[in-house]
Amino acid sequence: VAEHLDSPWCTLDLDDDDEAVAASLGDGELASAYHRFTATFAPLFDGVCAAAPFEASALGQRLGFDVAVVRNAVVVPAEVKRNPAVPAELLFVGNLDYPPNVGAATVLATQVLPGVASALHRPVNANLVGPHSPSKSLEALGKLPGVRLPGYVEDLASLYERATAVVVPLPHGGGTSIKVLEAFAREVPVVSTRAGVRGLGVDDGTHVILGENPGELAAAVVALVREPQRARRLAKAAREFVEQRYGAPMGDREVGEFLVEVAGRPRRPARGPDPRPAAVPGTAGSR
Repeated sequence: VAEHLDSPWCTLDLDDDDEAVAASLGDGELASAYHRFTATFAPLFDGVCAAAPFEASALGQRLGFDVAVVRNAVVVPAEVKRNPAVPAELLFVGNLDYPPNVGAATVLATQVLPGVASALHRPVNANLVGPHSPSKSLEALGKLPGVRLPGYVEDLASLYERATAVVVPLPHGGGTSIKVLEAFAREVPVVSTRAGVRGLGVDDGTHVILGENPGELAAAVVALVREPQRARRLAKAAREFVEQRYGAPMGDREVGEFLVEVAGRPRRPARGPDPRPAAVPGTAGSR
């Protein structure tokens, strides 16, 4: 399309290292497909970027050229409202057609949530928010006590306002989580595995509480419920962190710097066949 429009240059945002994610999930066939796809098409672009430095480096080594870093960014509201629900509400947000997210939602609903409720000796709710195709496994989660499965939600503000904590039990994943950054921006405490905050540069105990199994994640949530002042300190530190390192102005600057750098390179010649459809004899001017 860019060549058809005679664009002076064209860039590709890979965002995540999908090949590495597929390999971590044990799907060698999908990892090989991503490798073939990226190795074939990425070199055709004038500039390629990814969201996390470690993934840009890994992609660059495999592709044989530099991959720039353009970090994910979020808008940090000037003011946020916090009115945590009673009983406590846990929140997970993500595309629920993405296997790692489905796995994380399942762990939250079947292990973390019951663990928190048992420790607190009272009911606890969990909202698993995100678009998804019809799925018996997800429908089964929605029938568990305290679990809500609202699907896609246009405006998440009220859910963040009511959330006791955002819980991210991801065992695998790629790139950097925009939903974690959004939770930070909304001053919601975050409990996560290391994979869930991978590449963000956060400090355990300062910006987030980390746990590597359902028991540790549940214990972290219980601690936040029992120590509301600690929860507020954590959330405020996370908001300051995201404002300084992942706010929209930073994102605008990094995108601009990337595009200016690419635009300064010599224009590459046309690559590949003419994308315009061939003329069919005898059809000129016809409908």
